[in-house]
Amino acid sequence: MSALGTFNATAGSILLGVGGYSSVFTVAQPAGIVYLAQTNIITASSATSDSSDSTPVALEVGDADTLAGSIGSSLYLGLTNAIFADNISVARQLASGGIFFNPAVTNAGPVAYFRGASASAVGTWTIGDGVVNTLTVAGSGTNDFTGGSVNAMVNTLNVAKSSPASSHASAIKGTLTFGAGTINANTLNVSYNNAYSDGNVYNYGVGTVNVNGTGTLVVNDTLNMAFTRRSPGWERSPPPHSMSMAHRPRRRPTLSWPAPTARSARSASRVER
Repeated sequence: MSALGTFNATAGSILLGVGGYSSVFTVAQPAGIVYLAQTNIITASSATSDSSDSTPVALEVGDADTLAGSIGSSLYLGLTNAIFADNISVARQLASGGIFFNPAVTNAGPVAYFRGASASAVGTWTIGDGVVNTLTVAGSGTNDFTGGSVNAMVNTLNVAKSSPASSHASAIKGTLTFGAGTINANTLNVSYNNAYSDGNVYNYGVGTVNVNGTGTLVVNDTLNMAFTRRSPGWERSPPPHSMSMAHRPRRRPTLSWPAPTARSARSASRVER
């Protein structure tokens, strides 16, 4: 659609490279590449949360529940983009995917504007999402807004969130990169590791956030880095890698890193500027 002037779309869900769901249908090795129009106004009205791997969320780029191919899915934005969705997921389960600006417009100052469909903020935005799949291998997600400007309001932003249902050692990867504009999130999780029922982390998140140039990343409440969430029987105390910035406008938050133990999560996270 890159030669199209304006694209207006309103739908329950916008799905790109989604292989279906085993409870309904499955397409092996799904992949899709879409170049949007010069101006795009897209509303995906579905309110389905990202807690289940058997149903899609409002906007998905890359989702495979059984078998993913070597080709990832990509959504290329146009010159002016306004996207309204309560939940966004890029690279779910075994699939890989990414959102980028079309290289053909990056010399013209493209802009991407993200908000929720039913509220001012996107409810949950996840880049690299294991959901609750029993993963033996996992996907890799990228949101790279280099070459343009992004304006996004998000309640919870996850960059690499692992599956609590997997007992196989595998990494779900997520990368967020931007160099202009503002991403405003209430909660940012970089490498969010859900433990298996035995209390150990097998599928683990490897998250990277790159804030370059004049880009601004605002976290209003909680920043979790290399966060390990134990199963209910293991949640005895707050995770040491979590820091809350609520009600602390004049204090510099500190992170305390305990010595590794036998049950330490195999996770990696990096926030770069």
